[in-house]
Amino acid sequence: MTDPHASLSRRQLLRRTAVGAGVLTVGGGLLAACGSDDDNNAATASSAGKAAPVSNKPIVLAWGGAACEAPLYAAHHLGYFKDEGLNISLQQVGGDALHDAVSTGKVAGGPGILFQWLKPIEQGLNVKLTSGLHEGCLRFVTPKDSGIKTLSDVKGKTIVTDEINGSAMAFFSVDLAKAGINPEKDVTWKQVPFDQVAKTLSKGVGQVAAAPDPAAYFPLDDGSAIQLDTNLNAQHVNEYCCVTALNGDLVKKDPATAAAIVRAWGRGSTWVGKNLPAAAQLEIDNKYVAAPKELLVKLLGQYVWDPGSKDLQAQLEKGAVAFKGTGYLDSGTDPKQLAQLAFAPLPNVA
Repeated sequence: MTDPHASLSRRQLLRRTAVGAGVLTVGGGLLAACGSDDDNNAATASSAGKAAPVSNKPIVLAWGGAACEAPLYAAHHLGYFKDEGLNISLQQVGGDALHDAVSTGKVAGGPGILFQWLKPIEQGLNVKLTSGLHEGCLRFVTPKDSGIKTLSDVKGKTIVTDEINGSAMAFFSVDLAKAGINPEKDVTWKQVPFDQVAKTLSKGVGQVAAAPDPAAYFPLDDGSAIQLDTNLNAQHVNEYCCVTALNGDLVKKDPATAAAIVRAWGRGSTWVGKNLPAAAQLEIDNKYVAAPKELLVKLLGQYVWDPGSKDLQAQLEKGAVAFKGTGYLDSGTDPKQLAQLAFAPLPNVA
């Protein structure tokens, strides 16, 4: 197992991810919801012109602990999954393990920024991105006394992040590349636990922190840091941050169940946007996020809660084009084809 505190070269990390994804494609597991009985039921319903039934077998969805995962928490605790006839439980899956868990079917799906899934899917990960959940939630911050004022000043610096190849690293690599910095060669990425990002930055282990809320927001809130970048900036308006990532076998063999999951999840996103204090309290009461309620309400209120799938493929293509500028994707990858591979439209999902 990789030492989460080790500083690793980005090329080594990307190679490791690619190899792992290739193995998973060959030996991926199956979900309980994709058993032969459900396959036969779906086929029978299809041939009869009826809607395929939704599986009531146990299905596990992953959560990580970020504030922006509120739609998943809401859909579960408010009964939206049950309303769709689903038998859902939640399991915490940390860091890079999420890719493997979704691909192999250990969990049916999980949330995550679209950028973090592109490379693994390019390499054959058995995952489909099915709908956008919200805009915003990532921060790129530095201590006020670091002397760093712009993205171009980050060259040669160490960036503390909650996950190598995770959502924040993937996204800010794009903006660093646009600022003329090679995110593989010109900076060092250092992984620390999610709840230690702010503390590690304050100790001077790194000069910059990149993480989802609230991990990288704490030093902003206490006034010890400034924000260099965020996906809430104007240039990222109308761009989904987090998406629903589902196991490829589930999507292929049981699209009715996959669609039901996405509908309930999206309903959770809409509810969060209209019930910020209640959503924050739900995160605290169920110990998903360790942060003051006032802070969570402030953060959740900054995001755009407008779930949907109609623009996701176009956004994936745009993201793939930008990602190629980081050197993250293979030089021969066609962004349009990658977007088509990554996106899966589902029945009755807007």
